[in-house]
Amino acid sequence: MPCLHVCLWTVSYLGMVIPSLQYLGIIQSFKLLADLPISILAYVLAFNSPGLAALWMLVGGTLWWYFLSCIAEHLLGS
Repeated sequence: MPCLHVCLWTVSYLGMVIPSLQYLGIIQSFKLLADLPISILAYVLAFNSPGLAALWMLVGGTLWWYFLSCIAEHLLGS
């Protein structure tokens, strides 16, 4: 899941940077909803420093999904 998060983050920001891939930017909205406990800080940071908010979503969101994956692995006993 953390690898998928990084890939989706990369694709969504490619949609924001490259005009011909602009339609991929909508992924960002869904990704922010999926990362909701972590993305609250990104919503606050986005008003003053969007770069820091993007970095937070990359690092914090990936760590969040890593944490959730570790909990799922522990609960499933694998």
